[in-house]
Amino acid sequence: MKRIILACLSLSIVSLTINAQAVPAKSTGQMNSPNSMKGAYLMTMQKFTQNNKDTMVDAKQLKIYTDGYFMYAHTVGADTVGSYGVGTYKMQGGNVMEHVFYTSDNGAQEADFTVKIAKSPDGYSQVIHYPADASGPEAILTESYKTVSKKLASSLDGAWKMTKVTFIATDGTPTVDNNPVQYKFYQSGHFMFGSTQTDPATKKTSSNIGYGSFAVNGPDEITETPMNSSYRTMINTPVKLKLELKGKDHYQQTIKWDDGSKLIEEYERMK
Repeated sequence: MKRIILACLSLSIVSLTINAQAVPAKSTGQMNSPNSMKGAYLMTMQKFTQNNKDTMVDAKQLKIYTDGYFMYAHTVGADTVGSYGVGTYKMQGGNVMEHVFYTSDNGAQEADFTVKIAKSPDGYSQVIHYPADASGPEAILTESYKTVSKKLASSLDGAWKMTKVTFIATDGTPTVDNNPVQYKFYQSGHFMFGSTQTDPATKKTSSNIGYGSFAVNGPDEITETPMNSSYRTMINTPVKLKLELKGKDHYQQTIKWDDGSKLIEEYERMK
């Protein structure tokens, strides 16, 4: 596990009403409530301590907490491959109990962590202790975050898993994947996605991530602006998404690229 740390981290169609609205100050991800960590947080420091030696990790990472789920995603240095993890969480005794069920490094898994939290005026710090095991001696992971949450809520807020993706080429030829591996989170005016693909020839996997802010343009459109992504050309480039809700727990997004091709993604809300 310590090596992993160093390597990373009803179906009827209805009209879409995103219902974006301002959120009262007490719900902006400032952790005033002991029952939730809801919000978006940008990491400012990551330190791995082992054998009394500190190793600073240069990772650009965002972490999003929804009502009961969390997701983190990052790139490291100039690397164009992303790393991410997804899980559930609950508050217990002043700590955050995180249960990770998927990471880009190890796929599906069942791992539990006790995360000790210390609040600060503009964010929080977290500490995870790892006992000695076959991979090495006892270790400590320390991270600091600042809140980037916006006072905004929308009906998209929550944790989603992709169920189908269709790419339509410029000549109209469709390519369909009915078993994609991609997660997407919306919360406090921010979004995050993480996807993993397997090369059919080599059987090797690779992952991509992206995260940033989003704005509601109207009843069926949003604009996402990535602040970081393994797709480097997408950073700081606004992308318009056409949306279609299919009940409160399913939605479809369509991106039309400049060359006329389209990417259609379908998602289901995680519960």
